[in-house]
Amino acid sequence: MKNDEKEKVIKNKIKKIAGDSLIDELRFVDAEAFSPADTYIGRQPSDFMLGAKSIIVGSIYIGAFFLPGWEDGAHATTSRLTLSGFYFNVVDPMLSIQEFLIAKGYRAVIADGFNELACIPLKPAAERAGLGWIGRNTLLLNEKYGSWQAIGAIITDADLSEVYPIAENRCGDCMACVTACPMNALENPSKLIRERCLSHLLEEDDAPNSALSVSGTYLVECDFCQNICPWNEKHLKSPLQTARGKSFVEKRELLDLLRFDHLMAMDEAAYQKYIVPNFSGITLSYKAFRRNLEAANSRKVL
Repeated sequence: MKNDEKEKVIKNKIKKIAGDSLIDELRFVDAEAFSPADTYIGRQPSDFMLGAKSIIVGSIYIGAFFLPGWEDGAHATTSRLTLSGFYFNVVDPMLSIQEFLIAKGYRAVIADGFNELACIPLKPAAERAGLGWIGRNTLLLNEKYGSWQAIGAIITDADLSEVYPIAENRCGDCMACVTACPMNALENPSKLIRERCLSHLLEEDDAPNSALSVSGTYLVECDFCQNICPWNEKHLKSPLQTARGKSFVEKRELLDLLRFDHLMAMDEAAYQKYIVPNFSGITLSYKAFRRNLEAANSRKVL
């Protein structure tokens, strides 16, 4: 079989695996080095694999990961990324693609967005794949999904790369996310001061009072900059219907679990049993959980 025919067969099989795994977008880009400006989070593909030729970029839409009625004042909230399974929601489905490539004799390494030391710059990789532009909130945006994409990638020595049109940055003069950030963690242009970010601070055992005073009903993580983004407006009103999102919306038991009266009654054993499994990838101690909960409960509006 000629190389181009073999490549086509491999790509078609990978696309089939991705569809079966409910991955919404899949692209194949080259594994060339990223610019130094892009590697503030993540490392170069060659750091993980000498001779890497391609990056397989996968995207899962997380805009439907919310609980109807959960912002009624009686419930604590968290980010859609947290509810979607954090980055595990896209890493786990890509395991089958990795296994397929290895079975075919290729090397394949998953770029784990949860662990920065085991990750390439995922958003720049997605930009290279034509999946959007990096907005002022430092998140990947595009016209179809807004900022509600969780990105994962596989680095491989299989020669699969394609060239995609690069999306135009369409944030324009909009500064809504910069203004909405309660901790002033966003600086123009598209720079996140992580040590100020509320999502980061709420996980810390020694979070400052300034963070707790503006955290609203969030237990951990937050979506302030995403909820205000004009590109997300239609998703907040009517999320795209995906199989993965639909199955989550049907999890009514989680809505009951996040009621303030239920959460306030939880001891540490109950927290570990019921809350921790639903917050994949979040390292929130029971001490920080109680502190965040009490701050959020004091501001609930019934």
